[in-house]
Amino acid sequence: MKKIIYIKTGIENDYVYFQIENNGEPIPEEEQNKIFSPFFTTKVQGTGLGLPICKKIIEEEHKGKLYLVKSDEQSTIFRFELPLN
Repeated sequence: MKKIIYIKTGIENDYVYFQIENNGEPIPEEEQNKIFSPFFTTKVQGTGLGLPICKKIIEEEHKGKLYLVKSDEQSTIFRFELPLN
């Protein structure tokens, strides 16, 4: 299967948003609530700090949001939002 990444941007409810979607393997449902936890990883060489650090910077330093929109057989979508003001 050909890997595809879509990037969507826009303005909604006083936030600018960036949405990243890919058609790779879905994140298993039982792992979806753990992906932003420090040190959670499914990779042999991973530290499990990438998403938690990104979330902390976006939310604490920029008063934004970072979250998983969905992950299923069709695609996985992450979105982050930053306030316009």
